Amino acid sequence: MVILEQIRTETPPFMKSQRDSLTWLSEAFSAASRASSQAENLKTESPDFERLLEKVGVKPAQVGHRGHYLPDYAQALHDGAPNSIFTRQVPEGRGLDERMRFYAECSHEIVNRLLPLQEFRRLPRAGEPPRPRDLIHVSCTGYVSPSPTQNWIAQHELHESVQSYHLYHMGCYAALPAIRLAESLARTQREVHIVHTELCTLHLRTRDPRLEDLVIHSLFADGAVAYKVRSLEMSLESDAEAREIDALELVKSAEAIIPNSSSAMTWGLGAAAFHMTLSKDVPRWVGGRLPGLLREVGFSLNIEDEGVVWAIHPGGPKIIDHLQEVFRLKDHQIQHSRKILFERGNMSSATLPYVWKEILEDSRVPHGADVLAMAFGPGLTICLQHFRVNRVS
Repeated sequence: MVILEQIRTETPPFMKSQRDSLTWLSEAFSAASRASSQAENLKTESPDFERLLEKVGVKPAQVGHRGHYLPDYAQALHDGAPNSIFTRQVPEGRGLDERMRFYAECSHEIVNRLLPLQEFRRLPRAGEPPRPRDLIHVSCTGYVSPSPTQNWIAQHELHESVQSYHLYHMGCYAALPAIRLAESLARTQREVHIVHTELCTLHLRTRDPRLEDLVIHSLFADGAVAYKVRSLEMSLESDAEAREIDALELVKSAEAIIPNSSSAMTWGLGAAAFHMTLSKDVPRWVGGRLPGLLREVGFSLNIEDEGVVWAIHPGGPKIIDHLQEVFRLKDHQIQHSRKILFERGNMSSATLPYVWKEILEDSRVPHGADVLAMAFGPGLTICLQHFRVNRVS
């Protein structure tokens, strides 16, 4: 049995209210449209992006705030400053090379802040064999090699004691495969750390946006999180400190791809940024497949029990609403997912660990409570994990 513990999150330096964010987006879309018309000597009128965002964008009542690491989002389009991607001169944004340069610098700083260096340097107790430590980096919003975690290992001269793994471009559900990999490693008495660095807002496309782009860019945000996975036996036998930390105990995992749904959600490379497609039918696809999948995998929990906490990846307000309707869930069963969506938006793979942290910090969720975690991504892929809350008190 393995446990998930010590979830560390951080708030990006630039938090913006959703209302202000929609205003900023409408200005950025309009500036890019004007620049495009001027470059092509066209006299067409720019669409009313403020009205369009108000109509199809995610509403402030659903997402209250979103965070950004890129300072551009904290101010109106300006004449340019260090690390700027979107400026008055380049309202459509700089190219993918500049965006990845920012990603590399920012992610390296995030990893330095979130990883507990003292734990990686900790020597084994007397008479204990040295245990290798594993470090998994998860992201779908940046490519850089060496990776931020490889650079961190080199920076702190941990080459001989830490092994590095990468789970990239899997999308919003990647935390669950990361835990499955960590589970396999932890069963051999390893200590596994996982860190996510998601800078979704680096991939804003202001030029010629489609209606679904208006939804995407009013929903996604930046987020980063780190946590540890290790065997429960290792925690109880050799680490008294671990017995003082609330955790989630992993019971079972499952995964399935919905047939004939591959075009419903995609995440690819564009000339200037990564490019997402997102069908409005995703909630219907997931809601149609999930009841049967839960019967097939045989989780040892009663999904009709109102005490089960549903840790739904808050991909958007509609996915939570739809699953609540399909499974007749009470508000308290999904409140942690709604809270993270409202406070932070969709941070891709980093989002679900924020929900887990919220559950562990909620004293109303008792020891032994069942937690049904789920996330969705390209494929369409449904990932599920059954946890139990492990309280120390």
